[in-house]
Amino acid sequence: MVDKTYVTILKGYEKLLKREKSMEHYYDTKPLRSILEAESYLRLAKDQDVRSTYLSCMKECQSLYNLYMSKVR
Repeated sequence: MVDKTYVTILKGYEKLLKREKSMEHYYDTKPLRSILEAESYLRLAKDQDVRSTYLSCMKECQSLYNLYMSKVR
């Protein structure tokens, strides 16, 4: 079970990921993205708020990756 306070942390992660859309931000958020990937079990969390916030974070990670790939091609 995930502690309710973790939702606050996830929302902070989400805000950080949404802050900027640039290649530099992609590089800067690499440690955060690694943490989120390691916590993939949150996709199955019973708490809807935890699950949806985690999925939103992963969507932002994917968006940053897509931006990065568009720039390096």
